[in-house]
Amino acid sequence: MAEYEIDKVWTDFKAIVITLKNLVLQYVENDNLYSIWANENGTIYKTQIFKNVDWLSSPPSWDWQADKTDFETNYKAHSNLPISPRTSAGVPKYSFEFKEGNRITKISHDFCDKTTWWQNAVKVLGEILTDSGDHTTYEFANDSIIDGGEISDRDFIYKNNLLDIKQKIGVRIYFNKVYVNDVLKTPVMDYSMNCSDGTVTFVSALEPSDIVKADYYYATTATFRVVPPSGKKWRLYRTEIQFSKDVIMKSFTFQIRLMNGAMVYDESSYFNIKDMLNHCNLCYHIPACAGLTKDVIILPWDYESTIDLKSSLGMDLVVDVEDNLPVTNCEIATITFYMFEEND
Repeated sequence: MAEYEIDKVWTDFKAIVITLKNLVLQYVENDNLYSIWANENGTIYKTQIFKNVDWLSSPPSWDWQADKTDFETNYKAHSNLPISPRTSAGVPKYSFEFKEGNRITKISHDFCDKTTWWQNAVKVLGEILTDSGDHTTYEFANDSIIDGGEISDRDFIYKNNLLDIKQKIGVRIYFNKVYVNDVLKTPVMDYSMNCSDGTVTFVSALEPSDIVKADYYYATTATFRVVPPSGKKWRLYRTEIQFSKDVIMKSFTFQIRLMNGAMVYDESSYFNIKDMLNHCNLCYHIPACAGLTKDVIILPWDYESTIDLKSSLGMDLVVDVEDNLPVTNCEIATITFYMFEEND
């Protein structure tokens, strides 16, 4: 049912409906007149044009023949089209618009590589490393040192100062520093580091009296959080999980929390690969390539409506892995979150 009906003479009808609003004309006709209208969100604009005036008791005062000729010549053939565009088979056409807001892509740490578990890492300053005895290799007090080179989100972490022990040499980003007698040394040029084992090996042997110190982070738990900044809302529209084909999968739990973790709003658990396959939209297979020796499986989740994380409600999305231990027999096990940012 129309909310409003507005009657206009033909010239005024054209000015509003065609020139100003570019609406689709609809009409019906009989032997005597055309009844013409257009619909705009429930508002109906109407007009009538005479086809002849023989049936009238007196002729109209306006040039009805000019109106008739104008409609039949210029508009009739393009009227009565579908208000919603359709294909030749009658299927509605849809236009897809770019989502509004700034694009945000968040990449989890690698659940098979503990040296990437940066979010809950513990910061250590000025630790004196232990000489292994050859004055070349020195040992940290901890293993699983955070390795910037293996973190896919390293640039975001560096630019936003999320880890403040940092240095950038060329394009490489490091989240640790090594000193000899309080002089900062240069990675690769002066030493190499095994972050998994927690050792640093110098290119040349040091003097027995040299003191080697380090500032660094070491990994603790596998928990990964997606948290919008204050005043913002992140609208999650797609998630992808990628992992090596032969991975020995652990269970993963996804929680959406409110009130800075005080309340769980929603929770999904995937105990095995079958759970993931049953819930995802598609499955992609990437053959081993470019240094990867194992094939990679990608499972995407495309959401019919966005999952909104609102900073005003203290919301976050939390991923946990079983036992807080790395998944094994794989080269990659990460999750990518695709979002748009809006003001909250």
